[in-house]
Amino acid sequence: MRGYGKTVVVDHGGGLRSLYAHNSTVLVQPGEPVRQGQPTARVGRTGNASAHHCHLEVHKGNVPINRLRYLKRETAKKGGNDGGLSRKPISESGTEP
Repeated sequence: MRGYGKTVVVDHGGGLRSLYAHNSTVLVQPGEPVRQGQPTARVGRTGNASAHHCHLEVHKGNVPINRLRYLKRETAKKGGNDGGLSRKPISESGTEP
């Protein structure tokens, strides 16, 4: 995950994982259960980012898939969080590459 800076990877079960990258601060620990709507990180520009933003990827197994399939319609329009997927962080990188 080189270039992503501070990241949080969340395991949703069934091989589905989401990655949140370029965070300024990570707010959860690896293995810590989190609830829908709970902040897991603060937006930042760590790693290879030229502006503050949240980089979101969704993976099924090790294959990136269209993240818009997993966002609520109103959330996707507003650029908000992950649309309410249940989640549990499985890894965290608190250091920049």
